[in-house]
Amino acid sequence: MEMKIDEKLSVMELLKRAVKLIFSNINHAFFLFLCSLPLFCFLIFSKLSLQTTISLAYQFPSHNQINLPENDLITWLIQTSLLYFFPYSLLDLFTTTMIVAASSTSEEKPLGMLSLVRRSAKICQNRLVGCLITSLYVLLS
Repeated sequence: MEMKIDEKLSVMELLKRAVKLIFSNINHAFFLFLCSLPLFCFLIFSKLSLQTTISLAYQFPSHNQINLPENDLITWLIQTSLLYFFPYSLLDLFTTTMIVAASSTSEEKPLGMLSLVRRSAKICQNRLVGCLITSLYVLLS
């Protein structure tokens, strides 16, 4: 499965290679699942926070709030904004970097779980600063 740098692949060929990569090594699929789990759990938590904020914002103009002070909406808005800006961005960056590092393999033989974790951590350690700078630039622009 040697690929040249100049080789252009169609979308279907890329998807076929991605599926083959995931299903050819159960350790790789399990590692991707473990890397994605913290982001998934955080997204559930942040969506609940967003839903509460939207509900409070909807109730705020009609003053039909139930046992909530008026400045509670501002607190929820700030909390939800900070949740999306800091932890979500860092978790997304970490998850994406680990998945790309784990998936960028040039070896035909399946890697064991421990060697997959070590190799992915080493690649992430080398690329994390550049990815963080790019992510911050995109986030702030």
